[in-house]
Amino acid sequence: MAVNPLSQITLDAEYTRGPLATTDLHAGGIFFCVLYEEVLIFRSNNVVELDVRILDNWNPLDDEADSLSKESATGSYGLNERGHLSLKFPHATYTGLPCELNPDWLAFHLTYTQVAQCNSCVYTLRSGKQ
Repeated sequence: MAVNPLSQITLDAEYTRGPLATTDLHAGGIFFCVLYEEVLIFRSNNVVELDVRILDNWNPLDDEADSLSKESATGSYGLNERGHLSLKFPHATYTGLPCELNPDWLAFHLTYTQVAQCNSCVYTLRSGKQ
């Protein structure tokens, strides 16, 4: 019998993705960069929080840090019809599973609501099972 993915989620713990960066080159090579991480926190009432945290705003182009912070969102989670984790946010749906090798790694396929684009990512439990 397959393991229910919800039983492998650690509630109220941080699952992180990153560090990540938004970068740009302007005017013949001027480098702009903001470093950030994304954090997922699963709550007991099927609420999931996505928090975008700025790690280093060392060379921003305009208001990139503010724009990134606005990507934080609250959504819901559960299982879809195939038994996969399904996280629903206003901007995207994340579909995935804990990895077999290490269930502290959550692999997701992201489908965006406003853009015809998909992405893949992995979130890692910050400090192991708590």
